[in-house]
Amino acid sequence: MVVRLAKPNLCHVNFENILCPACAKAKSTKEISFRNYSAYLCTECGLSYGVPEIPVTGSSFNNYSWTKEWTKDFPTHVERAKFSLAQKLKIIKTLTGYSVTSILDIGCGNGAFLEAAQEIGLYAEGTDIDLEHARFAIAKGLKATYCDILDYQTDRAFDLIHIKESFHLVTNPKEFINRVTELMGPRTVLYLDSTHADGLAARYRKRFVTPPRYGQLYPPLHNRSFKRQSLTYILEHAGLSIIQFVCFNRGDQLYCPTNSLSARQYLVNPLLNMFFLGGFVGCYATLKKTNEGRA
Repeated sequence: MVVRLAKPNLCHVNFENILCPACAKAKSTKEISFRNYSAYLCTECGLSYGVPEIPVTGSSFNNYSWTKEWTKDFPTHVERAKFSLAQKLKIIKTLTGYSVTSILDIGCGNGAFLEAAQEIGLYAEGTDIDLEHARFAIAKGLKATYCDILDYQTDRAFDLIHIKESFHLVTNPKEFINRVTELMGPRTVLYLDSTHADGLAARYRKRFVTPPRYGQLYPPLHNRSFKRQSLTYILEHAGLSIIQFVCFNRGDQLYCPTNSLSARQYLVNPLLNMFFLGGFVGCYATLKKTNEGRA
């Protein structure tokens, strides 16, 4: 593996034909090019993204290590998901005063959070484009649907829409968030997270590039990387208000539980998260009219 020990020669030139997939503005600069893709940064909303886009389909997850890890030891991960979800419900209660009784898990994978939700007394549905793991969830008796969220139909307004570690996979984040807002009611809380373009590891990779990776971009599965600026932009333009940001690393038992344990999880990661330098950024959000009504 070759590592560049000097900052790459970046080419900050506007490309009029390149539209940002989050804000649809032609205000992006080209950061660096690899053999298969180029990394761009939108100066309007702050999104980092790869061009050309490599579509994410169900088959993209055939060898996705995180999903396989959760499926291999499903009962253990349900317990971890149960702790994570229970803590999020407490946070939502504190932030909004509302109690959650139902959840829509978009990108539900094998259904660990659906199972966890049912075990703590919530009504739970989920969607995913990963056919293998949607079938796994359905076989468990969970209310999982194999479909794109744009095609998902429901008459129910959920108290919580939960989008965990999948937003960076979405090809058209603007259209995706607009669809999510259509599924929200006046008391719905959205929890969403993604890879963090301002994380310490992402900053390191931008300076000491390990081809073909740039920051948190490594297509096809990581075509997008967000920060607070870009999340705020896309959610607010869809009619949402962010009520709290969160920052975390893998291994965080609340936001990113895992089976692997290391000293870094307890000694280094909490400091990174405290200074908002963790590998993931997330937020809780509600429809703007909900916040205005509570003001």
